[in-house]
Amino acid sequence: MFELLKRKKGQAAMEYLMTYGWAILVIIIILAALLYLGILGPQTIKSCTFSGSEIFCNTAKLTADPTSTTGVKLSLEVQNGAPKTINIVGVACTASATAPTMTGYVVGTAANSKQVPSGQKSSLPGDLSGGAYTLYCTDGSGAAVTLPAGQPYTGKIYLAYCEDGYCTSGAKYHIIVGDVSGKLELG
Repeated sequence: MFELLKRKKGQAAMEYLMTYGWAILVIIIILAALLYLGILGPQTIKSCTFSGSEIFCNTAKLTADPTSTTGVKLSLEVQNGAPKTINIVGVACTASATAPTMTGYVVGTAANSKQVPSGQKSSLPGDLSGGAYTLYCTDGSGAAVTLPAGQPYTGKIYLAYCEDGYCTSGAKYHIIVGDVSGKLELG
């Protein structure tokens, strides 16, 4: 009798495992597929901020160009919260922990800078140097970032500007630092 009860318990346990085991296996496969497709993966929140400044970053777009070796393009919209018009003369994007020498990134002068009146918004880089200017992000060593679309990017934005009336030849520019992050979009 004891042997018969033991056999029935074993059979019940086996039926339980077989029935619910298949259901658990299907759930695991579905979760793995969702993770693989990036639906349940960690999300990278798109952000762009300049801390401690009267210039605000409203939006940023990081674009990956798979056919280009120049790397990740950045376009952003800034808003001037300063009481005066500002002239943006340069902008840089890098993942480096150290600031770049802005000499190579100051592409405009007072005459052909991007003028942003107080309270107004402007898209960058736009016509920063008197013509079309494309802003590419670099990695920690200064090389072009060549990541595929969908990958996250985190870096720093350096913005060089002067206030209207103080943009004379040889003038020192204000440089503010911001953070940018987000998933690369296909460009």
